[in-house]
Amino acid sequence: MALSETERRELKDLLLSEREKIIKESEGYLRSTKAKIEVSMINHSAVGNHAAEATIESTLVEERLSSTCVKRFRKINEALRRLDGGTFGICVACSQPIPGERLKAIPFANHCVNCKEAEEDKKSKGSPKRRSQFFRQNPLSQAYV
Repeated sequence: MALSETERRELKDLLLSEREKIIKESEGYLRSTKAKIEVSMINHSAVGNHAAEATIESTLVEERLSSTCVKRFRKINEALRRLDGGTFGICVACSQPIPGERLKAIPFANHCVNCKEAEEDKKSKGSPKRRSQFFRQNPLSQAYV
């Protein structure tokens, strides 16, 4: 089923809003990281290595979280390009329409549930997943693409 013009506009607004949130989160992350590095430098000279190591560990955790934001940001930009190019809402693997409900829940989805499930099975080295029946019955159950 093709998306109506209203649905396309709503999804584009949602994608742009999500992208703006990520930009703001990234700005906060950069400020936080800078402050932690400064504190780490002070702690390292005043208290010793333990406080500095704890700060560095915290920063590494945040970097991993930041990596997730970067991936989402890229997926959102890719979805916006597909929207402008007329291929939005079409599974990149099987060329079948992605259900509108899934796109509303995950506007940057680029796979239908079946293809996403197959991709995840491949990533896990072919080990079968018991969730296939659940996903077929609940297309909105995947949090991320």
